[in-house]
Amino acid sequence: MEVDALFKRLKEKIVDEKYKVKDIVEEFIDQINKNIEKKKLKAKTMISGSYARGTWIFGESDVDIYVIFDSEEDIGKLKYLVPKNFKIEKGTRDYFWGYFKGIKFEVVPLVKINSLDQVKNSIDLSVFHNEYVINNIAGLEKDVYLFKKFLKGAGVYGAESYIRGFSGYACEVLIIRYKGIENLFKDIANWKYRVYLDKDDRFSQDAIVLLDPTNKNRNILASVSKQSLDRLIYYVKLFLINPKEEFFEENYFERVIREIKARKSKYLLKNIRIKEPKQVFLSKLRRKLDSFNNYFSELKTYSYLIFDKDLAMVVIEFLNDSYEIVEGPSVYLEILSIKSFIKKHKIFFLWNDKICTIKKKLNYRQRKRRVNSLIRSIFKTVFN
Repeated sequence: MEVDALFKRLKEKIVDEKYKVKDIVEEFIDQINKNIEKKKLKAKTMISGSYARGTWIFGESDVDIYVIFDSEEDIGKLKYLVPKNFKIEKGTRDYFWGYFKGIKFEVVPLVKINSLDQVKNSIDLSVFHNEYVINNIAGLEKDVYLFKKFLKGAGVYGAESYIRGFSGYACEVLIIRYKGIENLFKDIANWKYRVYLDKDDRFSQDAIVLLDPTNKNRNILASVSKQSLDRLIYYVKLFLINPKEEFFEENYFERVIREIKARKSKYLLKNIRIKEPKQVFLSKLRRKLDSFNNYFSELKTYSYLIFDKDLAMVVIEFLNDSYEIVEGPSVYLEILSIKSFIKKHKIFFLWNDKICTIKKKLNYRQRKRRVNSLIRSIFKTVFN
């Protein structure tokens, strides 16, 4: 199926499901507002995130609520406004999350600001982000939805330090900038490392640069690692070569296991219960696994971190000594080179920033026959 036709079909299948939780969201906000009045605080609530912007995914997305205080001193009182069962989470500024009638909510404290020079904490810019997206996203909501699903399958959705990928806001800005996912994917296929969507020498060390349209002093893609950028470009090119719905349906865990098996590797799976606060726990785990990868790289052993709700899955891959990895083209080469390589090889995968395949290593007798054949060929050439 052609790319444009597939995108059209995928968009037709998307249904706005906010109506399923509308009453619950309104009830939750009403409770917080009543608590604000009860505590006589100068604060107001605002619905934000994907729910407010029309890109919310039922069963997958949180409902984000901002509580905007007049002063920094009052932020500590947020704990009196949320349900008692809500848990604290570490972030740029501590926030609360929990479930209310089966729906996950995140309640984030902000300080009211009127201009950029008043910003003391980057999280307070979220109000400007919300306004920017709401004012520019009309007609592109389904494109954002699809892009987020694509990134999740590639394991690069989220700006957290344990993911190092693309934030929800960055997804929305990219879709707005390119006026749709089709144009965005076509341009991604031409990206070369490093990617400067906006030229600014202040961010020359970042893998990809896109300035915040509400604050030109921020690179909203600063969180993206080179590995995450490699993965995005790789999967976009595979999709453009062979467009299939599975790119938007397969989860990251399924993809990691499938790629490990393609390399004929063995793997070990360890499930770990996530401890609170989640961000701190997963960040520490990510650093431990990075150290593990560096320490055991010579032994051809690698680790992957995958998480789902309250469970972290650590996958340890052991490369098969009977096979060797054969490097192909860089993921940054033109799409025709990559198409030619994968057409020749049934097994292919991304390894570092190269598209690779595997071949079985020769045993002693096979190597001896190969050498003897080469010697005969050399002598034949020389003496004939």
